[in-house]
Amino acid sequence: CLTVPDISNYQIAYADKYSTDLTTVLNTPFKIAVLPVFCDNPSMENYDSIIESINFDQFDLVILTGGNDMPDIQTWRNNHYPLRDTFERKLITECELLKIPLIGICRGQHFLNYVSGGTHHLMPNPYDNVRIELEPFPVTCHHSIEIDQLAPDFETLLKDSAGVKELIINRKARQLGIGWHPERAVNAHTRKYLLDIINDL
Repeated sequence: CLTVPDISNYQIAYADKYSTDLTTVLNTPFKIAVLPVFCDNPSMENYDSIIESINFDQFDLVILTGGNDMPDIQTWRNNHYPLRDTFERKLITECELLKIPLIGICRGQHFLNYVSGGTHHLMPNPYDNVRIELEPFPVTCHHSIEIDQLAPDFETLLKDSAGVKELIINRKARQLGIGWHPERAVNAHTRKYLLDIINDL
């Protein structure tokens, strides 16, 4: 079931059909934390108190979703979100300390690698609803950026014929970065493969 901490005192910018969809399509017994994205407002300035208010012991898994531009790159979306960046940095740190498995999807994959010391760059030919072939199956992707250098302790599990890293893992930190969107129906065939990896984190 989906379990989200009490955030009733904070204004939610969006989420949460995405949260519901993820829980439905993954169909797992995990207690999953899909934390929402918040609006800029004074009540969100004390990130430490927000993180401290979350009972991480109730979660088997935390997911960083897709969305905004990375902090150091501007794409055609032009939607940087410093508030989210700061919050997710602290979230990653907390998960590492408590050894809670952390999954990054799309933007979440890139942010996880970036915060951990990796690099990325704009793609000369972005993937916009592009079907690519990976060794076990094809996936449909949406990318404006790609991973350049992997962060320490990460390794590539899957990449396409152009060398784009679509699945990365840090076994030591229990982190998995997924380049495509497994919650979308077009990629439903990848879910069992991913869940097997997640179960072994």
